[in-house]
Amino acid sequence: MSSWIREAIKRPGALTTWFKRNRKKLKRLLGYDPFTRKGDIRDKAVRDLIKLYKAGKIRLSKTILRRLYLARTLQRLRRRH
Repeated sequence: MSSWIREAIKRPGALTTWFKRNRKKLKRLLGYDPFTRKGDIRDKAVRDLIKLYKAGKIRLSKTILRRLYLARTLQRLRRRH
């Protein structure tokens, strides 16, 4: 793993915990369960939350927004390799 990735991930699992805590709200907002059957966060859920934030339809803290962007970046890297 690259050094920038290790430095970027301050609290592993924090975004998953946030998703679990807000699961009902996210289901209502997105129209689908943000988790896969395996228990991972759906890639589409991350992308859709960022879209909703940019459209001004939801408010997110800077920390959560930063974690969403990092998750999206890591998803793209995973797809590339």
